[in-house]
Amino acid sequence: MLMKPYQPIIPPSFDYVFYANEDDWYKLYRINIDWTWRTKLSDDESYDITTDWTYVFYQNASDSGKLYRINIDWTWRIKLNDDNWSFHTITDWTYVFYLNGGDWNKLYRINIDWTWRIKLNDDIPLHIITDWNYVFYKNNLDHKLYRINIDWTNKINFNDDIPLYITTDWTYIFYRSYSDWNKLYRINIDLTNKIKLNDDISTYITTDWTYVFYQNASDSGKLYRINIDWTWRIKLNDSDSQYIITDWTYVYYSNGTDSGKLYRININWTNKIKLNDDNSIYITTINPILFN
Repeated sequence: MLMKPYQPIIPPSFDYVFYANEDDWYKLYRINIDWTWRTKLSDDESYDITTDWTYVFYQNASDSGKLYRINIDWTWRIKLNDDNWSFHTITDWTYVFYLNGGDWNKLYRINIDWTWRIKLNDDIPLHIITDWNYVFYKNNLDHKLYRINIDWTNKINFNDDIPLYITTDWTYIFYRSYSDWNKLYRINIDLTNKIKLNDDISTYITTDWTYVFYQNASDSGKLYRINIDWTWRIKLNDSDSQYIITDWTYVYYSNGTDSGKLYRININWTNKIKLNDDNSIYITTINPILFN
């Protein structure tokens, strides 16, 4: 039986942003959201980073791209699988979903304790996201948007759009529609009520249940926010904003205008600050609604 979606409560003590430091050969780093206590978590070359309240999961390019897990306090680092080039990782606190490069990029699921690894289907997905009940993805076999239960049953096609940068808030799926010049769209997770939210070329899409945040490539990559009902579209900064993620209070991004350094801005577009001097990519924090 499918669980009813809910908004998780973030522990007040959890105040970190994780990222790959391109200036240090893509090593995995952690920094407090108040820009203090910057720490290297591992010496692995780390990509496709995701986190829950306990662990950080990542593709370890120092070990042929296998999937690794490390505690957020940088202890107890373990390998979760032997699949080469496990990428586009995402977690729902029980499983880690990933594309298995050793099996033609098919969709796999493994428990976070590295047990019970299974293949979910024979599609070749891209831009995967989960909401505890389903996995949503673009199927590179026909380039359309699909949904499959996390127990690998009931695969369905949403529509004929070519989606990119998929994310969800458990009610809607948001995506950039290549079929409509890369505009931002929203569709219910039950496949109904597809609407266009803007006329911008929208990239690095993320959401917090009230707003959708995105890089506006129609405006030199600046950070924009729009209500999920497509009203009140505003520009949040004048910087080239990449790897965007939110934690309901702030939006974090790699500032391409400032050599990829990590920045934070309030969701109401006030109080923009620089968090580090690293070229920061694959940024993530505790928000289950992740860009992938």
